[in-house]
Amino acid sequence: MSVVDTENRAWLLFEHEGELYLDANCSMSAFGYHYLIQLN
Repeated sequence: MSVVDTENRAWLLFEHEGELYLDANCSMSAFGYHYLIQLN
């Protein structure tokens, strides 16, 4: 897996075996979470 692009503290775009994945960093007040989404 390698990082293709990034926006500091917001999202990461990964590539693994020809597939792209977006890891989004979300926050609401005191809570933070990540979403990892496979892109088509």
